[in-house]
Amino acid sequence: MSALIARALRARSPVISPSRTAFFVRFVTTVHESSTSIAVETTIPPSKPMTGSTIVRNATEFSKTSERAYLVDLTPSKNYPVYPRTKSAGQSKFTVIKRIAGDKRAFAQDLANATGLPREDITISPVTDHVQIKGLHVTEIKKWLADEFGDPHKPTTSFEVSSP
Repeated sequence: MSALIARALRARSPVISPSRTAFFVRFVTTVHESSTSIAVETTIPPSKPMTGSTIVRNATEFSKTSERAYLVDLTPSKNYPVYPRTKSAGQSKFTVIKRIAGDKRAFAQDLANATGLPREDITISPVTDHVQIKGLHVTEIKKWLADEFGDPHKPTTSFEVSSP
């Protein structure tokens, strides 16, 4: 019986495998204090310094985004992440907005002010951090996002191609 317990404890002990040694040697230093505990000192590599350059996204510069505390990221197909949802066989209908980075409360307040929706109907899911709005309002919300952040399908920058 004690052999089974010893084998189980060995399997759970924090041992660095030989295949992962290169990563741990580069970023983590370990010090053995006793046979049962390990103190780990983590060294975080320095990141690149941030510069004050303009962030260009989808070949469009947005001057109004710097004054907001939030940003709505686009989907891989370059659309705004606004989706209709129905539950309980159509008895519960709501709109979900995903991919919001930053202050979600400020986003919900600006959404309520711009679209005229009651603030009580706009909630933030504590589990997923998605914004949920009672009712199906996909077209109004996508129109507001296009007005605020720019239409992702309409290029606003022009490129001049010189012919030889």
